[in-house]
Amino acid sequence: MAWLRIRYAPNLDRFYRSDYQRNLVLNAAIQYATFDFSIDLNANYRQVENAIYTPDCFKRMITEAQPLLIWHDAQQNVIGFADATLALIFNVNEVEKLTLAVQNFRGSEGRNGLEVHVQRETSHLGSVSNVANFKKNIKKITKLISKEVSTYTYDEHY
Repeated sequence: MAWLRIRYAPNLDRFYRSDYQRNLVLNAAIQYATFDFSIDLNANYRQVENAIYTPDCFKRMITEAQPLLIWHDAQQNVIGFADATLALIFNVNEVEKLTLAVQNFRGSEGRNGLEVHVQRETSHLGSVSNVANFKKNIKKITKLISKEVSTYTYDEHY
């Protein structure tokens, strides 16, 4: 008896490549910053339409020490959140605010989730790797994306 195991890695370029991503070049209209925490960008093409591969112009800036890059493209009206592989992009005019929800579970910090509020809907971006570093950078993120950025804690008892 013999087995043949085939490992197939599908080409997902059609899902993660866009004209915006292919043509993005750093210019004066694009403001960006890297951060010392990450967001678990928990999305793929089956879940959201705004996931793209991280644009090439940002890849060299994302490191282990600075695993998150956020940018604001004023010319194209885009806000983006990128890790080394994927990015999520949003239309600036549709984003109302960002909120980090942190669970207080029996007196200590539990899970968290970064939410983006887009036209009366709330989407979960992913969990933040370091809540303290996120809170330390709230003013910097607010200035960068020109949107309200906040955090709140909720109690979880079970």
